[in-house]
Formats: sequence, structure tokens, C-alpha cells
Amino acid sequence: MAVAVSISPAKITTTKPIIITQFPDNPKPLILEQCKTVKDLNQIHAHLIKARLISSPSVAESFLESAAILLRHQPMDYAISVFEKLNEPNSSAYNVMIRGLTLKNFPNEAILMFKKMKETSVQPDDFTFPCVLKACSRLRALEEGKQIHGQFIKLRSSGFAENGLINMYASCGQVELARKVFDEMSERDIFSWNAF
Repeated sequence: MAVAVSISPAKITTTKPIIITQFPDNPKPLILEQCKTVKDLNQIHAHLIKARLISSPSVAESFLESAAILLRHQPMDYAISVFEKLNEPNSSAYNVMIRGLTLKNFPNEAILMFKKMKETSVQPDDFTFPCVLKACSRLRALEEGKQIHGQFIKLRSSGFAENGLINMYASCGQVELARKVFDEMSERDIFSWNAF
């Protein structure tokens, strides 16, 4: 006896190619809104190369942010290959890479990226320290965290970074040091209290 089987056609979804006739003066929103898949990333990357915009620091940073952070389930290979081709990456580009590496569970590589940043004489900014301190927290890398604390003191970064110090010391089991950082803060916000 033959059995009839009814098969309904599967819903096939395709992504439409991104059509860019002209890049806006500030392509950041376009890049961040349009890059949803690696295919989108490849298309935007091709446009950026063709238009010779990939060497612009703000454009490169936005593109790296999509490759390293927004496409969460993609490996860091693509972002690393783009980063390595930048002529002179600035602190923002390094910050994106450090954040992406930490976010995707490569805290060792994030700390190495910070060391590379220092070796190439790129000055950390207010956003660098929280990013690299988060990597130290994940690794419970107390010695590296203390070295970064020393650099933080020299540059006197923002309270945002102090919150990262509190979290790093607490994660490493150094509650006394976390308390010392907390007590020495000139201003404490809700994030400082939560970190402590």
C-alpha cells in the first residue's frame, strides 16, 4: 500500500544585496545598520576599498565594530585581517579589537592587543582601560591588571576606567585593593557602587 506524503515547499529566504550608490559623509550609521551578515560585511568592505574610504579612521573603526562586535557569532578572523591592513590604527580601532576579542572569549589576545598598542606608541584613551581591564578580570590576571593600573595612574583616565579597576581587583580576589580604588575615587556613580 502506497502512502501519500504531502511536502510543503520550505520558505526560502535570501538576503538582498546591499546597493550603495554613494557613501554618505558619515558612513557609520550605514555600516552599523547594514552589516548584519558576513556577506553584507564583504559587500560594504568592497565598497570601502573601491571608494578608498577604508583608510579613514572613523570609517575603519565603524567597519571593525561591525566585524568584531556586532556580528557576535562570527569569528574574529575577518576583523583581525582588516585591522592588520590599517596603516596606522588609532586608539579607537585598538579599543574595538580589544572589546571584540574580550567579548568573543579571547581575553589573552585582548591583552596582547593592548601590549601591541603600547608597543606601537598609540596612546590609550578613556575607553581603552575598561576594555582591557575586562579581559584581565576574565582571566583573573592580577599582575597584568596591576601593570595596567600603573599606566592608568600615569594618564589619569576617567571614572569609567576606575570602575573597571574595581571589578578587576574584585575578580582577582583582591577586595582590599578594590576598596582602595573605590575610596580614592573623586566621584562615585551608580556604576561605581555596582562594581564594588
